[in-house]
Amino acid sequence: MISMKYLVISALLTSQYCLAQFDLYSEVSGTYLLNGKVQFKEGLVDVGNNFGFDGSIGYIQNDKFGFELNYSGNYQTPLEFTSYSFTDHEDFYTTVDIHSISLNYLQYFENMSVFTPILSIGSGTSIFNVRADDADDPVRFTLNFGGGTLIKLNEKLSARIRVRYFAPLIFAGSGIHAGIGTGGSYLGMSIDASAPLAQLNFGAGLVLKLNKST
Repeated sequence: MISMKYLVISALLTSQYCLAQFDLYSEVSGTYLLNGKVQFKEGLVDVGNNFGFDGSIGYIQNDKFGFELNYSGNYQTPLEFTSYSFTDHEDFYTTVDIHSISLNYLQYFENMSVFTPILSIGSGTSIFNVRADDADDPVRFTLNFGGGTLIKLNEKLSARIRVRYFAPLIFAGSGIHAGIGTGGSYLGMSIDASAPLAQLNFGAGLVLKLNKST
């Protein structure tokens, strides 16, 4: 009787797993990144806005939820430092390449229309490659969350529009990185207080379903 009980439970679990639907997908989007400003004791650093792109690979289970590995890149983003009049520092301008890699959870709100609202939340790493002599390339733990919609075009192809807020975690220290990093001593500046660099990522692109298993 005990062995039969285990066989029945195993069969039920197996059938439930087989009924689950997994859709693998890849995604490519064009993006526009809005960056914030960070206050230093000696001045203000303004990280400019810039176009970029996203790439993802992930899966959706039962059209309800899923996970994805996402890369977001913005290259040659302008970075400008404006010093305060009472300091000895000079204004300067450079650029920074921003790379963000994250693992995201997505919740899908399926309905009868071709538009499926989505919510996403994730965490990962942001790398800031500052194009200046003696500047570090800081790496920061980053949180992101946002939402958007998935628009079904056909059985294989969908369009996705999504807006995400990125928050690289910044700690007090020294550097020119304007809240992008704390290493190095470029210009000898120091961060007045812990202040995350606010980033808003607008993305629109295509999602290609790679396969389906049920």
